[in-house]
Amino acid sequence: MNAARINASLRVERLVALGFLAGAYIALGGLAGQIVIGGMTDQDEGTKRFANGAVFPLGLMLVLIAGGGLYTGNTAIMTPSFLSGRITIRDVLRNWGILYVSNFAGAASVAYFMAFETGLFDKSPYRDEAQRQAARMFENGFGEVLLRGIGGNWLVCLAVWLSYAANDIVGKVLALWFPTMAFVVIGFDHCIANMYFGTLGLMVDTPGMTFWKDFIWKNIIPATIGNTIGGAVMVGAFYWFTYIYQFPEEKLKERLGAMGIDEDDLPDIKNFSEVDGKQQQALSWTTSSTPTMDSHQQQQVPLMTGHLRSPPPLPNALTARGRLMLRTTLSSCLTTTTPAHRVEEARCRSLLFRRGGGGTSFFTFSKYKGLTS
Repeated sequence: MNAARINASLRVERLVALGFLAGAYIALGGLAGQIVIGGMTDQDEGTKRFANGAVFPLGLMLVLIAGGGLYTGNTAIMTPSFLSGRITIRDVLRNWGILYVSNFAGAASVAYFMAFETGLFDKSPYRDEAQRQAARMFENGFGEVLLRGIGGNWLVCLAVWLSYAANDIVGKVLALWFPTMAFVVIGFDHCIANMYFGTLGLMVDTPGMTFWKDFIWKNIIPATIGNTIGGAVMVGAFYWFTYIYQFPEEKLKERLGAMGIDEDDLPDIKNFSEVDGKQQQALSWTTSSTPTMDSHQQQQVPLMTGHLRSPPPLPNALTARGRLMLRTTLSSCLTTTTPAHRVEEARCRSLLFRRGGGGTSFFTFSKYKGLTS
């Protein structure tokens, strides 16, 4: 929550700088992996993947420990605060848009200045490895890359999520390494890493690769969509729903607890069912904390509402929804009609229902302080 608000309040210049660094760090992790597996010409594919997965997490470690603004990680970080109403959709889109563009700039800069211009990929086997990784980006269909993008950022954002639980650098390194290693070994897609691999692939003249059709349309766009879903939905939204979202009854219980009212003292609704497609409610409830009033006390209790017509006799059925409707009504009465400095008086109020003859019901809202404890 705090990280999202800080990200939303950063100046554009700082977001651009952090985004550029994050894109460069991810590219450096990809570059290190290419150098490692480029020299493993006599090893099987599984061994190469594990070696690449062991080195690639360097980029995410630099982002989370040294500092950086990574688009894919922020899809999970910003979502809970947005769903909780702490930041606006404008804040989210501003943060994501600036980081995405600056991540691309950082990754492409490393591809050109650190990889291509340094001559690291001028000869085989490293040039062949760069071409192989670039060719893999556009050999799959749009839907396949999208699904791989969901899986890729799901694991990357889980790594980020786990790192927040660590109290020291060693703990953060371990939290970041395992999920990121798994994403690389499996072969999922990460749009920021692919910005580096694709840019370098174009520079080393990967056969059959074009910028717009193969690099952007076949990989970057579906990978970005998948990464956004994997981070914002599979991590951010799911954990928001699990740990932050409150159901109406939970909100009411918290509000009543703050007012010093025990939930067990709330009356129960009976006779709640559905008749002719419309929900009918037989307002018939009791409360054990309300003492019996004599006729003199009844005359002292003012009626806040008039007569309410009772529905036809219905089978007794105590339902959670019925209880919720009554509790919401009671909470509204206690919180909206009573000033904060009269909370003690609100505790003394009670909802009384008296069912009389002739099919007429009375809904009484009492201010008589002696009725309840």
